[in-house]
Amino acid sequence: MSEFRWCKFSAIDQYLLQTIYRLRQKVFIVEQQSLYQDIDGLDEASWHLLLHIDKKLVGYLRIRSGSEEIKIERVVLEKEYRGADWGVKMMRRALQKCSHIDPVRKKKITLTAQTGAMHFYQKLDFEGVGEPFDDAGIEHIKMEYKGN
Repeated sequence: MSEFRWCKFSAIDQYLLQTIYRLRQKVFIVEQQSLYQDIDGLDEASWHLLLHIDKKLVGYLRIRSGSEEIKIERVVLEKEYRGADWGVKMMRRALQKCSHIDPVRKKKITLTAQTGAMHFYQKLDFEGVGEPFDDAGIEHIKMEYKGN
């Protein structure tokens, strides 16, 4: 059974926070061998989407709203759940949340994607903006949502 849940940082207990950090570190730092400061102090100002399957946290992303843009960040999915549409379902929920945060669409919706994942985000109506750049040893590109 799958469950998607939105929460603010204040609603995340210590056990769940450790589970979130463990998933992010497992994928971004260990699997992708990218040494960077994952715990960056920005979680407190974010909305967090949690995907549990059979009560196990397997997917996560966060959304931060600034004055000019809404950023979708830390999109992560356990390896064995990739390619099975879970990422698309998470991103659709993220875009819905962005619409609730900014119903009149004054702000840009952006994300920073690994260039190897560009095609995934392009299928969701994101377009690359600018040139690719190195972020902690992995090539990334800024992308902006162009959909409705």
